[in-house]
Amino acid sequence: MLLFDKIIAGVRCGVWHCTETIEQLAECMPNGDSLLKDAYDRFKSPSRQLEWIAVRTLLYSMLGETTRIGYNPNGAPVLEGMECHISISHTGKYVCIALSDKDSVGVDVERYANKVERVRSRFLGDDEKADSLDQLLTLWSAKEAVFKLIQKEGVDFKRNLRSFPFNQDVKGCFRMAYEAEDECLDCFVAYEVHEEFVLTIAKFAC
Repeated sequence: MLLFDKIIAGVRCGVWHCTETIEQLAECMPNGDSLLKDAYDRFKSPSRQLEWIAVRTLLYSMLGETTRIGYNPNGAPVLEGMECHISISHTGKYVCIALSDKDSVGVDVERYANKVERVRSRFLGDDEKADSLDQLLTLWSAKEAVFKLIQKEGVDFKRNLRSFPFNQDVKGCFRMAYEAEDECLDCFVAYEVHEEFVLTIAKFAC
């Protein structure tokens, strides 16, 4: 079911909670039969099949028309035949899409799980602090979103992606930067904390 479709930091963002079967999702689409066949042909895993259909169902719900999702040489999604930036994320039973007419965008959704505590040393820099699980998950999700935004190879989340201090709340924004030897990019991250997941949207700073 559609959880929400709203504007966050100037970006249209939709989240779908996959409570349906893959067949029920396909019934929501005018080209559902062909999409169902594509999902079965592409993936063996039922969860990947469901996720693939859910992304396209959410996109149809947001745009009101069927649009083909392609991929650029970096593996990032693109909307074929449309001048619109898109980013996609999924976690568990949730899929998320961010759409922007003007600016490049990266989106990430992360559900709550203890594993983020176990890997914090792999993505938090020495000068970065997370005083709660909410903030730790927000930072992890934000770095994933920025990674999708910048589309660079060989990014080390700990060394190359740095967050600036912010006070964690249920929603807010903060700065992040991609820092490499020959390049530095300033980014803006908006976030929302929900009961079961954290959502982040990244854009280049103006």
